[in-house]
Amino acid sequence: MHLVLKSERMIFLRNLLDHKKVVNKFSKKFQIKILAMEFNGNHLHLVVRLFYRDSYTKFIRAVTSGMTAIAGLKNTFVLRPYTRFIQWGKDLKTSLSYLSINNLESDGINRPTARLLHGLLNEGFG
Repeated sequence: MHLVLKSERMIFLRNLLDHKKVVNKFSKKFQIKILAMEFNGNHLHLVVRLFYRDSYTKFIRAVTSGMTAIAGLKNTFVLRPYTRFIQWGKDLKTSLSYLSINNLESDGINRPTARLLHGLLNEGFG
């Protein structure tokens, strides 16, 4: 599953390690495997593997409340998480590529350059 938690504020610029600890702690507690995790200023991308349907809701509630506590702000997440189920193989590879490109863009690199860099990093220089 590709999951995006979007905040109204740029909460992920500070205390990044604490946010990662929250995600890792609750992924272990609710038996969710993190395949990829990218923090981008005001949103978090996760590619996860769910083993139990009810663990997703518990995981989201725990992660959002933990991150809200770290940020020290109320109403940090006002929108529902974006979710998309993905399949193994090409669909998973496409999602992981998207996360990599999105991370480069959050560092200030424009999309065409980010795609080029992603291709060079993953396929080599020829």
